[in-house]
Amino acid sequence: GVEPVTRSGAKPGNLVAVAGELGLAAKGLRLLFERVPLGVAANQNPELASLWNEEPELLSAQLRPSPPIKQGLVAAKAGATAMLDVSDGLVMDAGRIARASGVAIDLDLAATGDLDSLTGGEDHALLACFPIGVKIPKGFRAIGRVQSGNGVLVDGVPFESAGGWDSFRN
Repeated sequence: GVEPVTRSGAKPGNLVAVAGELGLAAKGLRLLFERVPLGVAANQNPELASLWNEEPELLSAQLRPSPPIKQGLVAAKAGATAMLDVSDGLVMDAGRIARASGVAIDLDLAATGDLDSLTGGEDHALLACFPIGVKIPKGFRAIGRVQSGNGVLVDGVPFESAGGWDSFRN
């Protein structure tokens, strides 16, 4: 069997990687709020049909997510030291791994994308940490490193944001 991977096993030097897309669900939700009138049935809403044609990737990320569930087992077999689903926003969920592991996580903005990728939420992705020398499994891409310290940094700078979803705050 494969040992369970918790959020508390990240170690300085680990590579941080993600499986799944970041930020698309937030962009899709924003589009829906901006362009689709509330209170109109979806099947009677021409704006929604138009949006599906214009932005299928963004709307699918929000309305028909496809979480990379099988990648969790792949990451565990590859030697992941810590792992967590990214559903509340990358920075918020990376912060949960950082706190549980007693480390800092430094994310690379160029590898993650943009502010929506960092704080958007509802991403249906997996965040995992891998030891140096372990080949990152197919389906994952490197987006940062674990280091000594605490909290989440982006390009070496502490990141403070009200983004993401916190059930006690929201």
